[in-house]
Amino acid sequence: MADVFISYAKADRPLALKLAAMLEAEGWKVWWDTSLAIGDDFRNEIMTELGRARAVVVIWTDASIKSDWVRSEAGRAQADRKLIPVKLEHLTYKDLPPPFDVLHTENVTEDDKIRAAVVAQLAKPAVEPSAAALLTKGFKYELLTWVGIVFFAIIAFGPLLRITTLAGDFIPIGTAILLTWVLPLILLLVAPAKAVSRRLLFLAIGLILLIALNELSKLGLDVTAPKLQG
Repeated sequence: MADVFISYAKADRPLALKLAAMLEAEGWKVWWDTSLAIGDDFRNEIMTELGRARAVVVIWTDASIKSDWVRSEAGRAQADRKLIPVKLEHLTYKDLPPPFDVLHTENVTEDDKIRAAVVAQLAKPAVEPSAAALLTKGFKYELLTWVGIVFFAIIAFGPLLRITTLAGDFIPIGTAILLTWVLPLILLLVAPAKAVSRRLLFLAIGLILLIALNELSKLGLDVTAPKLQG
């Protein structure tokens, strides 16, 4: 993930190169389009890097103010509150495309001010996820947990409930015992341990009781309640 993403027009490559060198000299990781290849895959890569970068420097020039791509990248960066616009000295705010004409914009030659703006942007805390994002994430974990638990129950209880496979064979008890240990570990990788352990606890108790009753029935023991003598 880059610290700074540079958005510029193809004609302004020398400016982008100079700006990138200055920022990298400060120790920041910089991503900028050095090949300008054409194609959807490359465009997706640009959008990915744009989204990951913590700060986005847009260079406004006579060429870039007419570029749909640069304006699109600037718009995305502004929406994410990480836009740092810079411009050529001869351009005025009236020359910049709206809504960027109302933003404070440094001249591209003012290295000290650009460095200060980047420092301030990188010092900002990461954007907190929205309530909807948190809800979606929680639902995803809950769904994964329950799917895993149901799958575990089918496999583990298969021999006792005489559930057969598509081939008509009973699921071996060894498979159930193996998955008793393996599946919980897999679940812990995709869902919070607390959520998994809560559900597995009740499932494990039921499994132990069923296995115990099954083994007692093989010994021919009468596990029913004793009758009271009259």
